[in-house]
Amino acid sequence: MAKLTLSSLLLLPVLGCVTPAAADDDATYTRTIVRFADDGSSTVTTEPITASEQRLEHEAAVAAVAGVQAGAKQHALAIDSCGDWYATKFFDQTDYTGDELCLIGLGDGFLDAYCRLHYGTKGACLRTWSESARSLWTGESELSMESVYGAGTCAGGIVESWPAYEAVATLDACMQVADQFWIYTQ
Repeated sequence: MAKLTLSSLLLLPVLGCVTPAAADDDATYTRTIVRFADDGSSTVTTEPITASEQRLEHEAAVAAVAGVQAGAKQHALAIDSCGDWYATKFFDQTDYTGDELCLIGLGDGFLDAYCRLHYGTKGACLRTWSESARSLWTGESELSMESVYGAGTCAGGIVESWPAYEAVATLDACMQVADQFWIYTQ
């Protein structure tokens, strides 16, 4: 299983790929949390998160992976939290910010099953996560995404996969219209 190496992590700040953009730190977004159970069921909750919290979580995740790969002793983390580096995360803006879809555990599904924008606090769903991901963090598992909607215009394929602990600051145009995902281990 491929993972970010220490040398590649050291290059990320130079390339501008590690720290979320300097968005207004007080901007508040919605984090949708999906927890996959071993029996295939899932639970969905939402919570607010600020841009500064997203930035700090992303920096801590990259530092934790670099520390483990450099031989530092891994400290215990809650594997059922979106605040650690185990969860898979999609963001509706580039550079790991904006509304967030956090997926905990192994599972697959259609992104239109998860609401990104409600009318009012818990009203009707106005927008789903289908065709909305602009950046991502794979967490402890591998991730594949499929773009059925982009099938006619995406040369080179409509499925893309990433190894564990991969940070993608800007998804390519074909994956920005993705509508399906698989989170798995090999």
